[in-house]
Amino acid sequence: MYKQKLCFALSDQFGLPLNELILLLKKTGFDGFAIDISNRKTDAASLVETGKKENMIIQSLHAPFNKSDDMWMDGEIGDIALA
Repeated sequence: MYKQKLCFALSDQFGLPLNELILLLKKTGFDGFAIDISNRKTDAASLVETGKKENMIIQSLHAPFNKSDDMWMDGEIGDIALA
């Protein structure tokens, strides 16, 4: 894997705030990370800001997918899915 970037998918399963996990990843040699906001509680903007400060790449951002088909519904259900 010559000249490949080493990235890590952020996860709250490690018991660390995700911004702290980014700092730990940088310290241990990772080049970037992936963000999963499928739980809709993740502050992606804050994670991106931390990554920029640490000169890391954002490998990918996994958009919310739970109930994603609701976005096609009319009315409140569809509005909530798009929020």
